[in-house]
Amino acid sequence: MGTVSIGIAIVALALIAVIFIFKWGKGKRAQKPSKWAFLGMVFVIASIFFSDINRFWGYGLMGAGVILSVIDLVRTERQAKQ
Repeated sequence: MGTVSIGIAIVALALIAVIFIFKWGKGKRAQKPSKWAFLGMVFVIASIFFSDINRFWGYGLMGAGVILSVIDLVRTERQAKQ
């Protein structure tokens, strides 16, 4: 069961990445993700692999990735308003 859920998560992340590439590719030049967003994505992907070894590390990395992504979102929105 664990292998199936890891496979589904990887496919979902790949689909999200493809959708964003095609959406941002039309009309606008795609921006590179910031260091915070990139680090958040790395933590979320790492949590997929560590969830089978130890749930504490898996959920911890997932939470850290989400928090970093939210921080990046807030920072970028504040900079866009100024």
